[in-house]
Amino acid sequence: MTDRELSALWHSAVEDGYPFGNFVQQLILTGQRRSEVLGATLSEFDLKARTWTVPGNRAKNGKANIIPLSAPALALIKDAIKKAGLDADDAAHAERLIFASQTTLENAVSGITRSWNRMRKRADEIIGFEMNHYRIHDIRRTVATGLQRLGIPLVVSEAVLNHQSGSAKTGVAAVYHHHHFTEEKREALAMWANEMSKIAAKKGAGRC
Repeated sequence: MTDRELSALWHSAVEDGYPFGNFVQQLILTGQRRSEVLGATLSEFDLKARTWTVPGNRAKNGKANIIPLSAPALALIKDAIKKAGLDADDAAHAERLIFASQTTLENAVSGITRSWNRMRKRADEIIGFEMNHYRIHDIRRTVATGLQRLGIPLVVSEAVLNHQSGSAKTGVAAVYHHHHFTEEKREALAMWANEMSKIAAKKGAGRC
């Protein structure tokens, strides 16, 4: 996605609000997979440490991923927790989904396709023409491209995305390379959040 398209989608998501708009904003700020955001439970977040840990049993590659939360991402998740009616200090809420269905709390919110189409249509109106070429997964590709544009080392951006690729992640090297790049990922995602704020501001109103 171009910066202009990303800005339009961001503002459309802001207008949509919780849960669907918040969901799309989290995708943009963290670069994680759709299923990982939708399936996030309260217990995965350490708000004091400003981290979100996707457990291995929910990650596509089976490897747990620690995602440091930038200031905007932390604010968004706190807002989502509040609007979901959850209490971060209540142990009984620990395994509750943050993006839960209103009718069945054990299931993630439904209607993503319909909501995505609504946000896409609004983004088209913001930008002034119809954008048919991108899907939800292209947000993740856009974040990866954005991290590279900012000069983030490939091994760090791959760690952010929880990709098991590259010379440090395969073969004999994989046996010895267990560094999680948590602080490097924190810096990278903070830089991306700042960049996203600049991108969103190009619309002429609002910031991330």
